[in-house]
Amino acid sequence: FKAGWDLLCFCLLLYCSFSVPYSIAFDDSVKGASSSGMTQMQQFDLFVDIIFLLDTALAFLTGVENQGFIIRDLRHIASHYIRSWFILDLGGSIPFDLIVATIYDDTSAPAASSSNLIRSLRLLRMIKLMRAVKFMNRLSKLKQKDGYETFSSAISLFTAAFFLVFVGHLLGCFFSLIAEYEDDNLNWVHKYDPSLQDAPVNERYILAL
Repeated sequence: FKAGWDLLCFCLLLYCSFSVPYSIAFDDSVKGASSSGMTQMQQFDLFVDIIFLLDTALAFLTGVENQGFIIRDLRHIASHYIRSWFILDLGGSIPFDLIVATIYDDTSAPAASSSNLIRSLRLLRMIKLMRAVKFMNRLSKLKQKDGYETFSSAISLFTAAFFLVFVGHLLGCFFSLIAEYEDDNLNWVHKYDPSLQDAPVNERYILAL
């Protein structure tokens, strides 16, 4: 069970590493559990948050390694986890953006209020970027596990490839986000090609890369 659960969390961390920057840059939805319901992406992200909340709880029951020995004392495990990843795991697992969007969901709200809400949600989503750090941390620990020594070079190559692709993705999303906060007639998208100002998300993303 533990191996399967770790693999699931590993895959979800990889997904979050790319979906979170994308949602920050391109997802303008301010609706949470409104009358029209959540989008499919929001539903899946909520599922991911629930999985990570469960993983946070399970971490208090998972033995920790110390000088080659596995310590299963619950007090020691709790103390070690609270001093390491607990705050970041908990903060990154609670769907603050959906909670805030649900509380302030109001289709008759003025445009200025909606704009401010979108900016607030984006700031809240940035907490989840810590999952990319945890993904890198798990890759590093994977190389040190017994039985994985022969895959050390492959894991190192995958880590380097992931880092390069992730940074490129992060910069592309960041440049797209910059354009939205600048004047429509002054941002870099307008100067490059005004017709791309209202282009589909995938075209703007590729352009930013």
